[in-house]
Amino acid sequence: MPRRRLRLLIAPTLLVVAVTASSCGADGSSGSTAGTDGTALATTGTAFTPGTGPLSFPVYSDPGTPIVSAVGKRFALVLQATPQAGTRWVTEKVPDPAVVRPLGEQFAPAGPDAAPGTDLQVINYVTTGEGSTKITLRSGRPGAADPADATVTFTVTATLTGEPPTTEPPSSVVPSYPQPSTPSTTLARPTTTTTRAR
Repeated sequence: MPRRRLRLLIAPTLLVVAVTASSCGADGSSGSTAGTDGTALATTGTAFTPGTGPLSFPVYSDPGTPIVSAVGKRFALVLQATPQAGTRWVTEKVPDPAVVRPLGEQFAPAGPDAAPGTDLQVINYVTTGEGSTKITLRSGRPGAADPADATVTFTVTATLTGEPPTTEPPSSVVPSYPQPSTPSTTLARPTTTTTRAR
């Protein structure tokens, strides 16, 4: 078998082994991974392991944590849902597509400590341009909004560098503008000329 073909066969096999190994602990048991916001995300029986490996991307679960991403980078929102009961997180307010676009979603098992029927809903996005926008999600049945449904709003800022935007501190130097001249209080006497006919 030629070397090139052998390499093409080995690469996918190594990828599967790496994903399987990263989702298991050293003893072969399932583990959990902490998201970028510190929330433990269960990875029991799934290849979903955020924040690790060559295809890693940041994940967020806390709407109070501002999301700052470089333009063109992927991130995900990870929230608990009960799809077996018919409830899931749906987009309530569409974010500005010039800043963020959705990439799709998937469900992953929430782990042994979660309530029965609870899964992790992973909602994937990519930043498309510089700016700031909000992503508002509602937990409920798709298409049937209920005032009692929980909502969360995430704030996303996309920059070229992926660093939070900085604002220049106000200058301590007050600009000087030319002052208008003060009007004279002395009035000029109008002059009149008369011409006589001869």
